[in-house]
Amino acid sequence: MRLYINTFDAIHASIARPYVLASSHRNVMWAHSWGQSEVGPMAAGIFTKGSFRRATKAGKELQMSHLGLPWLGLVRMRVVDPDTGRRVPRGVPGLLQVRSDSIAVGYQNSDEHYRRKWSGSWWNTGDFGYQDRLGRVKFLGRSVDRLQSDSALELETALLDRLPECEEVVVIPNGSSAPVPVLCLRSGGELFDGRWREVVDGLPPLSPPVVVPMAEVPRTTTWKIKRAGLRERVARSVELQPTEADRRFI
Repeated sequence: MRLYINTFDAIHASIARPYVLASSHRNVMWAHSWGQSEVGPMAAGIFTKGSFRRATKAGKELQMSHLGLPWLGLVRMRVVDPDTGRRVPRGVPGLLQVRSDSIAVGYQNSDEHYRRKWSGSWWNTGDFGYQDRLGRVKFLGRSVDRLQSDSALELETALLDRLPECEEVVVIPNGSSAPVPVLCLRSGGELFDGRWREVVDGLPPLSPPVVVPMAEVPRTTTWKIKRAGLRERVARSVELQPTEADRRFI
């Protein structure tokens, strides 16, 4: 196998790594594309065996939230402050907006929702991130799910890498308090206090984990986690602080 491709959704390194390292092809690549149903592909990047091995050698988890460059000639991108709508400098996080000839012409039975997604001639993706000095896109998460100062996606990637006993990990915003990690343990899996302290060593502050059976995690018909629904499920047992979830662009 010499090429793997995943599209539309950010993926965790713990999923991609076994596929890449299992190939005997010297130059096997994992092509990683970011997009939306309304737009199509918006940016793409490539990871190799070297990408994973360098991260392992450095004692870090490879963050596949680095999504590469916008598609040259097809997509233009900018990053704006979600409150003012003004463009922010390279390296500063904000709302990701795009221009493209492929954007959908409407939502069925939801014209007003569709109109609200536009900012002049720019389409609000509802995603939060930034562009580095070379223009490469760094995805930090959905605007509605973003944390105060960290990337939920990167925390989830790190926890999944460090917790092979978990089938799924979701980090939930918790206002100004430390976010709450939700763990779905594999069958027969257990998590002891000492193990958890070892897992979170070197990570940003996190609240004590909440264990939720995989069968109780609300999902869409395409198996994506309904984070708002999961938050409601967790709030039954843990007091969560209100979060300034920005739903204007979703």
